[in-house]
Amino acid sequence: MAPRSVALGRPWHPSATPTAMGSAVFIACWMDNHISPMGWDRMSSVDSTTKVRYWFEPGNARFFEYGSTGPGAITSATRRVLSDGDARTYTIDRVLGGWTPVIRPR
Repeated sequence: MAPRSVALGRPWHPSATPTAMGSAVFIACWMDNHISPMGWDRMSSVDSTTKVRYWFEPGNARFFEYGSTGPGAITSATRRVLSDGDARTYTIDRVLGGWTPVIRPR
């Protein structure tokens, strides 16, 4: 992939519903040089009933990073970083809520 060409994510809102907000947090990940310095990208969606286009900005989403390394893990005003205390709240139990993935052999 071309250097600096891939965003970490975009704030998708199904059917342009502003209250349907996902989240993404990258913790202790290796980020190669294809990751964009801006990190996250904006996204638009068209309301299926009104046909109005809405733009959703990454700064309004629940997008964060913490402790990642590599040439794509850079500091930028558009890449919000969790505090040490907030990062500690992202435990396996809290994130998965008791769900255990089924790992199938290839």
